[in-house]
Amino acid sequence: MLSFKKIRLSPGGLYLASVFAVLGFITNRLNIALIGFETYVGHHYTPKWTEFSVTLMIIAAGFALFGLAVKYLPIFPEAHAPVKERIRTPAEIGSMRAAPVLHNAGD
Repeated sequence: MLSFKKIRLSPGGLYLASVFAVLGFITNRLNIALIGFETYVGHHYTPKWTEFSVTLMIIAAGFALFGLAVKYLPIFPEAHAPVKERIRTPAEIGSMRAAPVLHNAGD
């Protein structure tokens, strides 16, 4: 997916590519853990409720840690009140240059 310039330069495309990458890792782990184990033992494996609860606890702990990180660490910028800008003269506008964003991402 990332070989296409349109996807590589759009935030939605990057998000979708990252979701597919994470789902690929999860699918690979399930393939190794469940399917490989099932053929080795010779019977169907079903996790017990304690295994499910440990998995859900780890996921909940991840959400809780992320929530604490967002609350106490400067991860997301704080919203500030809008600042009144002064009117710029044409000479000031002409001297300003925009910084290139992702100028080499399409190479």
